[in-house]
Amino acid sequence: MKNILVIALVLSLMCGVSMAGVPKVFVNTFTMTNTFFKPAGLEKKVGGGYLVSSNANGPGFCNLDFNTFAKFQLSNDQYVTVDTGAETTVSGATAYGITTGVIQKTPTENGYRTKEFGIHFATLVPESSIISTLASGFLSKDVGSASVNSKVTIGGKTYDVGTQATLSGDQVKQKDKDIDSNVPQGFGQETGYYLKNTIDEFDMSYKCTLTSGIEKTFA
Repeated sequence: MKNILVIALVLSLMCGVSMAGVPKVFVNTFTMTNTFFKPAGLEKKVGGGYLVSSNANGPGFCNLDFNTFAKFQLSNDQYVTVDTGAETTVSGATAYGITTGVIQKTPTENGYRTKEFGIHFATLVPESSIISTLASGFLSKDVGSASVNSKVTIGGKTYDVGTQATLSGDQVKQKDKDIDSNVPQGFGQETGYYLKNTIDEFDMSYKCTLTSGIEKTFA
């Protein structure tokens, strides 16, 4: 018998201002879910989770549609395979960022070990735009992947941007999409990943964090 849990979230946020002297408006979302399975014959539960956060700002109006999907499956009665995705569309923004991550919590004889893996992506544009984004995260034991793919529409022209990362053991490789050399002046982006390994046992407490950030700006 398979143990599978599916979760979906749909959210729409809109914010605008008309007051003089207010330079920007901000819209933010954050969702995080953890789930636990109790395999037969084991005293402790096996856990998995995901998180997605996004933020946008613009000169006077922002609309953000935010949809997430997650599937949790107990694999071999030992760990939870996590498969998650997010779809966002923001209009009126001059800046947008998204972080997506996946989490595993595995029981040991004396406690738990936790692995967190994810990526983040942010883009800056010189004028109000429409940014449509697809993000995903996957983690199964020591193998994972995460990606962000965005279409940025500025002045009637659309540009593809994004990044992806893969995890094997404790090794992460990340690659950004090649950017159109004709992007308008003032366009910029920032990408990076994170990997956290935590040991929480009665005789040991240990946390190791690996992060990476790359900033690119196009004139």
